[in-house]
Amino acid sequence: MAQLSASWQRRFSLIKQAGGPELSSIQTLSAGQTFRLWFNFLALLFGPLYYICMGMWRKALALTALIVLATIALAFIALLLGVDEKALSRMGAYCGPVIFCLRANIDYYKRMVLQENGWL
Repeated sequence: MAQLSASWQRRFSLIKQAGGPELSSIQTLSAGQTFRLWFNFLALLFGPLYYICMGMWRKALALTALIVLATIALAFIALLLGVDEKALSRMGAYCGPVIFCLRANIDYYKRMVLQENGWL
């Protein structure tokens, strides 16, 4: 982990303290530490592009495909129920970046520490 920046080393330390990528001991962290562990602002802004730049292109493709499929499914269900499908598809569009934001630190930990670069 010597090639990582100080901020990534702190994040990885928090993940390790929380029990690894499963986060089995996350309750031992403070609220601020938990926020730093979960939140990645650049992933929120750039989503799949951030993942690609960080060398996680497989996960970028997989998460993007899942988000697109979920948005289409929500629009289809809304159409069947007679609900405004635009509102549901907007919800899917807003949830997509949040998913990347919340997964980025854990996924990068898996790539760098555990040497995993799988699809999900």
